[in-house]
Parts: sequence; structure tokens; C-alpha cells
Amino acid sequence: MTIQVFNPKWYFQSRLGPRSQLIVDELFREYISNENNFRQPEDWNCNVQSSWSNKPDDSAPYGEWLDVIRPIFDKFIEEVGAKTDIEILPMNAWVSKYNSGDSQEAHDHCDPTNNLSMVYFHTLNDDDGCVFKFVNNEHGHLTSQGLGVLNTPSQPMTVPDVKQGDVIIFPSHYLHLVSPHRGTKTRITISANFNLVPAQQLAQDAGQKD
Repeated sequence: MTIQVFNPKWYFQSRLGPRSQLIVDELFREYISNENNFRQPEDWNCNVQSSWSNKPDDSAPYGEWLDVIRPIFDKFIEEVGAKTDIEILPMNAWVSKYNSGDSQEAHDHCDPTNNLSMVYFHTLNDDDGCVFKFVNNEHGHLTSQGLGVLNTPSQPMTVPDVKQGDVIIFPSHYLHLVSPHRGTKTRITISANFNLVPAQQLAQDAGQKD
């Protein structure tokens, strides 16, 4: 007999090639250098400068960036598979800048308008102690019931081993956080939310509008 695992959580990780990383850097260089594009969002319980806004930011090159990222999504769909033809619709995107001492609290991107989220790790410093973590909110139930004394596969956190240029894609309802930045080099991530829908549903919706 052995321990069996069911309903596993997942995330997809890939990496942009060097040339694509340079293209993204060129696309965002001017935008990132303009401090007027960043602020501390009022509804975020953390300390980080972000371009997050409920309104589309037409000054950011998100469209061109998504064109560069598109092959990553193709790899994702190819690897995970799909039961029907699907479309991945971009809903919003933003840039976050973490300076020394900055972090982001545990949160999710769960929203009726999106079900898939992505983070592109634009600028990292490997020794700053700042990491992206998925939070397992079921682990607390195990420990509160006294089952934390068992060496079961459940862990409170999962930390993807990411490097500069990496991309991770995950379901929007996953809790995640960014631990405090301990370095001097600004950490920069570009995030986005998407709505993954069956192509047939899109066609039906379009027909109803007509």
C-alpha cells in the first residue's frame, strides 16, 4: 500500500528565449522607467508599486507583449490538452515593481471575467530572498485537526523555481504571495489575467449579439 494523491493542483512553467526577453525589455523600458505609471493600489494590503488599474492602460505595450508571449500559451495548451477548441482572451495586465522591503500579501485573481492568470518574471535578483509562492489554504485544516504530525504530501507553500525570463500560468483562484524583497535591485514582474472559453461558446455569444 502507498499514499495516493487526488485532485492535485498544478501550474505551467516555461521560459522566453533570450531574443524574446530582449524584445520585452525594449517594449517596456520606457514605460517602466516612468514613475508616473506606478502607485500603491489602495485596495492592496501590501507595499509595492504597481500599474494595476481597473481601467485599461493604453500607454503600456501589452498587446505587443502578448504577441511575444503567445508561443508560451501554445505550449501550455499542447502539453495540458483540451477537450474542445478554445480561445484564451486577455482581460487585463499590469506591471509590479518591488524595491527593498516590498512584498505582496496572499491573494488571488478570482473574478467572473477571468479564470487563468500568468506572471512573467522580467527582472530578478537571485539572492534577494524575494520569491513567488503558492499558498495551500487546505494545509491549515490538516494542522488544526492535529494531522500536521504526519509526513503526508501536503505542504503550506509551493515555491516555483523561477529565473529571469520565466513564465508561469495558473488558475486564477490559486492563493499566492510575494515574500519581502531583501536586495537592492528592483524586482519587476508583468502579470495578466485571461478568460479561457470554448470557441463554440464564443461563436454562440457572437450570434446572439447579431
